[in-house]
Amino acid sequence: MTSSTQRAGFGAPTRPWRAFAFGFLCVALSVGLYFYLQDIENRGVSTEVNWLVATIYNWGGKAAVSGFFAGVGVIAFGFGIYQLLQVSRERETLRVSQPLAPDELTQHLMQTLGFSADDLNTNRQGMLTQQQASTASSTLGKQRTGTLFGYGFSMLVLAGFLIYAAFFLPQNPSFARTMELSPSLQPIIVAVLGGLLLLMLLMLGMSMRRLRPGAQRVQIAQGQVKLDKIRTTVDTRFLMKVLGQSNVAYGTIKVGRTTFYVPESTMQGFKHNTAYRIYYLPNKPMHMLLSAEALTGV
Repeated sequence: MTSSTQRAGFGAPTRPWRAFAFGFLCVALSVGLYFYLQDIENRGVSTEVNWLVATIYNWGGKAAVSGFFAGVGVIAFGFGIYQLLQVSRERETLRVSQPLAPDELTQHLMQTLGFSADDLNTNRQGMLTQQQASTASSTLGKQRTGTLFGYGFSMLVLAGFLIYAAFFLPQNPSFARTMELSPSLQPIIVAVLGGLLLLMLLMLGMSMRRLRPGAQRVQIAQGQVKLDKIRTTVDTRFLMKVLGQSNVAYGTIKVGRTTFYVPESTMQGFKHNTAYRIYYLPNKPMHMLLSAEALTGV
């Protein structure tokens, strides 16, 4: 469900204040570091500092350190100004554009997310189309594989600790002396590790039950959507790739208490602070968005 379709006023809103706040923080840091390093030089002492600060200081002194962070701050300010101009251009475009009816917004959603009128009508009845069911089955299969691998690896490690604590730990001389003072220590450790292993086995069973084919039912999230971009971390990029999302730039669509983590291109189908009805398959934390329709015009 991705497309290159973009339209002014759609997608996550640009927030220049974030760039300005970061720029101000960098400038303040540059001033603080300058006086901090000057104080160290005046006292003639050595101290440990961040590796980046140390590298720049050894190359060009405290002025270079201060200049580096001030330069980053200036770049951030420039980016904030660029975003501010973008916001101004978007507002001007929206001011002269014609109002959009709910049906037009829904058509834009279909183009951007890649679902059809038949998909939407089927989801309204609480059912999946054949293509959606096939996609859901493939996604669930990948999640089951990842869940089995993650839990299986953790349980093997935990089982190793449990075996060591049950059969080999008492042979450790230092632990044997400890057991003379606390004879119940080893049974407690074994019981705790065994309880954790049992808990993980129970959680694995619950996860596999939740991910079995046909376990999900079409759910509805309705209300004003709140869009926001999110910085991608390494683990999130890996998760998105496992789920088959080639576009790892992503954000959130929030409707009430329901949050959807989606590629940034998917957010281009929605208008911030506008009411929608979203049909999805529940599967925390990565709900599967099926289709959506606008409830009000703009």
